[in-house]
Amino acid sequence: MTGADAVLIVAEPTVSGEHDMERVLGLAGHFKVPVLFCVNKWDLNPEKTEAMEARARSSGAAVMGRIPYDMIFNQAMVRGELVVQFPENHAAKSIFKIWENVCRTIGKDAKRISGMTKDADTGRRTN
Repeated sequence: MTGADAVLIVAEPTVSGEHDMERVLGLAGHFKVPVLFCVNKWDLNPEKTEAMEARARSSGAAVMGRIPYDMIFNQAMVRGELVVQFPENHAAKSIFKIWENVCRTIGKDAKRISGMTKDADTGRRTN
């Protein structure tokens, strides 16, 4: 972690996810690396999501957003595609928003870093 601009923790709202979050918070604190946090599949357990976000904030982490559960992840994996190749999907929109929040927080240009642009014909984002 030494030399990193920040650490992004992506955790699911489960006991295991909460435990993993705590371990990374401790490790990042040890190395004095700023922590960013988001919750994957947040809507499967909204109460746990809120508790984890509160815990992250209390440790000094910045909450970047939430990714909803969506079958598009499975469909994209089966097709060998990326979820972000479906920019109109609500989960993909959440990921783009989180990416923008991360880049803004660490002072970087999201489009320049990702190389993501929209295809003029399809409107889909491409690398």
